[in-house]
Amino acid sequence: RRSSDLAATANAELPCQFNWRSLAKCALACAHVGDEQEAHRLEERAEDILLVGGPLGREPALLRLALLRGDLDTAERRLLQVPIPDEAWPWDVDAPGARLDALIALGAYEQAEEEAERFLDTEGYATPFALRTLGIVRREPAQIDAATARFEAMGLDWYAEETRDLRQRVSATPKRRASLSTERATSPDPSDLPSSRWRSEERRVGKECRSRW
Repeated sequence: RRSSDLAATANAELPCQFNWRSLAKCALACAHVGDEQEAHRLEERAEDILLVGGPLGREPALLRLALLRGDLDTAERRLLQVPIPDEAWPWDVDAPGARLDALIALGAYEQAEEEAERFLDTEGYATPFALRTLGIVRREPAQIDAATARFEAMGLDWYAEETRDLRQRVSATPKRRASLSTERATSPDPSDLPSSRWRSEERRVGKECRSRW
């Protein structure tokens, strides 16, 4: 994170969206290990140096940051700025996955299913997120297993383990549908939230790591 901060400062005379985007990603990483003070600082710093490539909410790391914090109001606002697949730039690689995770967290199952189906016939970064989403929406464990296998094949072990844990918690209850154009579904099932168990564990490990530093 320090090297990213220094690089963004050194590159101040050459406006580039990756200056502020790098800091936004570092903010998410800090939040994952429980350093919220640094996460907030980097988030504010990213906003301060944003000159091109905005708005700030276009960066999916900030949508994931809101989800990690359990701040669904901010997540809903960020979701409106993260580009849909048809409008994403080549470097918005995590935009589809972040959108799908957010739609599930917000209880917008119908929209999540619609967006996920676009990636079923593709072989890209978004595919396992789409499979995981459909597994949750349709209560189909096989889809979640397929997502886990895809994550493992791509070397995304953290997402694979998260999805494997999710597979054990998804119940056989009927799927619920909601749209962001209507009232948000109340109290989404915690088993539907990909990061529900991992927040406390990440922060525990993060504190141990910082104590060793």
